[in-house]
Amino acid sequence: MVDQTALKRISKPFQEAYGRPLSLDAAYAFDAVAVAAGIVHSKGDQALTADALHAISGFAGATGVFRFDAQGRVERRFAVYRLAHGKPSLLDAAPMGF
Repeated sequence: MVDQTALKRISKPFQEAYGRPLSLDAAYAFDAVAVAAGIVHSKGDQALTADALHAISGFAGATGVFRFDAQGRVERRFAVYRLAHGKPSLLDAAPMGF
């Protein structure tokens, strides 16, 4: 499951800004924009290249840690949860990196 702790970091600001709960699709969109903005912010607009997006170390986002492989597919590190009383209960936290 997508890291629920990471999602919580943006769920309240999202709710306040848009007047609705954060969806998983919105969190993925947030991560896409944050990756591009982070690269440009730290290295300049000329640094937004395929090589930068394929960084082996990956990225930490609202959906947890992820990276892109050479074909552009996303590889993610997930947390393991058990559903208890209708709510996810963390069994094993998602790794912090690759």
